[in-house]
Amino acid sequence: MRNKEVFAWLGFAAVLSGCQPKPSQVDVIDSPDTRATQESPETAQAEVVPEKPPEPVIPKVKEPFRVAFDLVANKPLAHRFDPSANAYLVDASGLDFVRYIHGNHPGEWSLDVDMDGRKGAALSKKRIGKIWAPSPVEGEGIIAMEVFAASKTKLKLEVNSEETQELALEEGWQKVEFASKSLKGENEIRLIFSGMGRIAKVLSGGGLASLSIGAKASETAPLALEQAAIQLGTQSGLSYHLWALKESKLAFSAKPSECDLKLEWFGEKEGGVVSIGVETLDLEKGLDSYVTPPVFDEVVRLHVQAAGECGGVELDKAELVVEGAPIARPDVPKPKRIVFWLIDTLRADYLPIHFETNVRAPNLKRLAAEGASFKLAYVQGNESKTSHASLFSAMYPSKHGVVGRGSLKPHHEIMSEAIKAQGYKTLASVSNGYVSGPWGFEQGWDFYKNNIRQELRIDGKSMAKEGLEWSIENAEKPFFLYLGTIDPHVTYREHEDIIGNYDTTPYSGRFKRACYGEDLGQIKNGSLKVTERDKERIINLYKNEIEFNDRSFGELRAGLEEAGLWEDTMVVVTSDHGDEFWEHGSVGHGHSLYQDQVHVPFIVYYPPLIPAGTVVEAGVDVLDMYPTIVDAMRAERPENLQGKSVLPLIFKEHADYPEPSIATQYKLHYAMQMQEWKLYLRRGEYQLYDRKADSLELKDVAKDHPLASRWLLDSMGWFRPYRTEWDKQSWGVASRLSPEFLELASKAKRN
Repeated sequence: MRNKEVFAWLGFAAVLSGCQPKPSQVDVIDSPDTRATQESPETAQAEVVPEKPPEPVIPKVKEPFRVAFDLVANKPLAHRFDPSANAYLVDASGLDFVRYIHGNHPGEWSLDVDMDGRKGAALSKKRIGKIWAPSPVEGEGIIAMEVFAASKTKLKLEVNSEETQELALEEGWQKVEFASKSLKGENEIRLIFSGMGRIAKVLSGGGLASLSIGAKASETAPLALEQAAIQLGTQSGLSYHLWALKESKLAFSAKPSECDLKLEWFGEKEGGVVSIGVETLDLEKGLDSYVTPPVFDEVVRLHVQAAGECGGVELDKAELVVEGAPIARPDVPKPKRIVFWLIDTLRADYLPIHFETNVRAPNLKRLAAEGASFKLAYVQGNESKTSHASLFSAMYPSKHGVVGRGSLKPHHEIMSEAIKAQGYKTLASVSNGYVSGPWGFEQGWDFYKNNIRQELRIDGKSMAKEGLEWSIENAEKPFFLYLGTIDPHVTYREHEDIIGNYDTTPYSGRFKRACYGEDLGQIKNGSLKVTERDKERIINLYKNEIEFNDRSFGELRAGLEEAGLWEDTMVVVTSDHGDEFWEHGSVGHGHSLYQDQVHVPFIVYYPPLIPAGTVVEAGVDVLDMYPTIVDAMRAERPENLQGKSVLPLIFKEHADYPEPSIATQYKLHYAMQMQEWKLYLRRGEYQLYDRKADSLELKDVAKDHPLASRWLLDSMGWFRPYRTEWDKQSWGVASRLSPEFLELASKAKRN
């Protein structure tokens, strides 16, 4: 957190807020004129009326501006807050209960269960269940619950590994309170029932309707999240965890009220949560103004509440905004040609774009400089079949079904089919054996070949030559050329004219010429021991393959330029996954969601549409590439896609407010990153890593960063149970939801 004098900020923010001053006695300063008047017998008894002070200037956000985060639309990401009890409220009967149980991973709870005429969440075939919830107080506090006992039993809690007292329960609904001395900014709460009964014919320890956690037990009914505006009472506020975007302002529009609007900001300090600023706004005449966050480029907690003896506050608008217009989208024709250069097994940090590395890739670096590059892009699977299926279908693995087994189905409208429908001739030349007919990847292509299965040359140079020849032959019509190169994938081969750029000392070991897939497999399972010099050689072989691939791409570009086919051509570049090189004790891919396997390059080039040198901070997914191409063609987006076009990010429509990159390892393991914070979600557990301070992700800092943890847990908690239905175009992204989100989620199936 940047050091700022809180009181200095408060004074500055008070000026900005346009708060109306409370009535006060006005002192009149004598002047020669007033003294003369006072001495005149004719006016001696006249009342002196002081001049009315000028109305304070109420600043407004300068137009144009961009809305980075809409607090009204994102109420599903807020937490219900009772200011009178200084407590958060959890509604176990509401849609958003999934945020407090990690998206119900791994299915401990049955949701929307009727228990004696009341809805709630019930433990499923278990007597112990977990809830993760923030607290507005630390240390001593109260956890109050409305619980349902499936039988006469006992209940105790374990709060951050500290046990509470055990209470006796009668069968049915009852209210209970537990005192705890171990509350933190973010808490793990285990409900431990001593016995089990049956709820809706299923064995269960018990159920839950609501929970409050804070200084006192709250008696307030949970605030409805479905309202069109933010309606606040003195016992019903909202608490947001959000990113205080640089140069942002928090703009409000409120109806006149006898209440004041109270805002309190919180930040992290030494593993705890501390207040960093309080602002009270007078709403007697309504409000249309803004305040400035006390810090920037951090995760903050924001309490929004009504204050005073009054009925409540209604906010029509509450937005985090950044002044300045987005980049206007040029009105240009769709690309005449589209070239997709896929580089199998290329991890992002081995490319000299946004990373310091000795790998030479001038052609890809030039392409990024002339187009748009993305600092953070994740694949949706950590191995070829799953990842390519998401790339081709713009779907998450849980929807397309290619998870270990499975294949793309004819009803999946994959990328080639959507592009072909716009009048493009389509060719795919692929050198990954899994990206082939048995798994449904041949759909929608006029020409499709799998070089490895057809025993043809698989190197990037040969593929570039073939792609150029095909482009020239089909130059008269729009075309889509997909080249699935595989140079950085094992086998890592030595290129004699390149290897010396990386391996500068003599080597005569096993990996002199190449490192084969069998070698990597044996290293991975421990049956082949390697020296530190062997490791260095293997990494250098990988690097020399990247440079070889870059040269091949450069030859393709030069050939297209010479043939007059480069202009008006859209070019996109990405990968399907990376490879680990002993960062976490293993090699290859398919075994984790660490950055070396899921973070890949993402480049989009089309000069008529995309400004040169664009760098996008917000996270994206590789499944967004297909909708982006469709958007560039100005075509209608096919139904059932889950990815969204990245063009709005390129045009800075939301001022680079953080969006998550999400990776999955089958249906067991999830990873999400926003800014420097990366969350891992496994069955019933999570870890948080600060990638700015710990790029290898070696230290779990979740306990030290409760606000960052909750920021990502809220987004992951919504995404995980709706991952099969989630459509980023209509639902929004998990960190910035659309106004239609609750309605869409209420109709969707959780899994």
